[in-house]
Amino acid sequence: MNTFKSLAILAVVASAITFAANAEAGTCCAPPPMVKTTLCVVDPCSCCATKVCVCVPCCCKDETPCLACCERGFLGRRVLTYKYSCGHCVTVVVKRNGAVVVR
Repeated sequence: MNTFKSLAILAVVASAITFAANAEAGTCCAPPPMVKTTLCVVDPCSCCATKVCVCVPCCCKDETPCLACCERGFLGRRVLTYKYSCGHCVTVVVKRNGAVVVR
């Protein structure tokens, strides 16, 4: 009976420690505010440059992102993913008619 009681107490203590650790993780700083900036997107098929307005964290505002990925999407769309050094990614879809959509 003592072993069962000890295991039950140990489980309750472990649960309390896990809950406290998760509560502390949730109280960290809020994410940085988003700001609007302009990104120059080059269509890989037509080589035409288009300026699009994107929202990025304020720490990425003055950075130039690098093209991380360029894929073929549904119905011949081009899906371009731009990545900033802070880790934020912006996905831009260029439709067949040249229209640009920011995700």
